[in-house]
Amino acid sequence: MLLEVDTIMQRRQDNAGPGHANDRESRRAASRRTALVLASIAVVFFAGIILAQYSGSPSVGIAVLGFAILGFLIVAIGRNVRK
Repeated sequence: MLLEVDTIMQRRQDNAGPGHANDRESRRAASRRTALVLASIAVVFFAGIILAQYSGSPSVGIAVLGFAILGFLIVAIGRNVRK
């Protein structure tokens, strides 16, 4: 059974053509970049909230979140302008 699955998968890869693997890798890399950006946004937001709780001043948390949003916007716009 396992040999049959391997044979079927090999046939699919052979029929996919040479550009198919590159397309899959580029989509995978784009997914990793998106996941990294979303994870970093979550980390910065949680850090801002925790920092605001420890400092006792809500303006500190708002400032951290504001700078984080501004930074992510600059990076996102800069990436699109560069392309």
